[in-house]
Amino acid sequence: MPGVWPVEVVLHAGEEEVRARVPSAFGTLETVPEGVVFSCRYDDLDDMARFLVTLGLPLTVRQPPELRDALRRLAQEIRTWAAAPVGRREASARSTPRDRTVR
Repeated sequence: MPGVWPVEVVLHAGEEEVRARVPSAFGTLETVPEGVVFSCRYDDLDDMARFLVTLGLPLTVRQPPELRDALRRLAQEIRTWAAAPVGRREASARSTPRDRTVR
């Protein structure tokens, strides 16, 4: 069953570089003048944001706008970790967004 969210992101890199970083099972790739469009359907936009950041490539989110929000939340979390004093950083590193969700 496909994911809930249709995801479409332009990865601003060459096709060869993108194909080396994005497993083919994750979605489709289409070369366009500005780079490579990665398209898929996914259930968890916070997970998708983390995946996109691990690619280490500049990107533009085409859809959904909620993915931009997920990227902003991740950026804020990383800024918080980077600014935390050493003792607090160790405790915060063990607490992930998943740990803070209500079950």
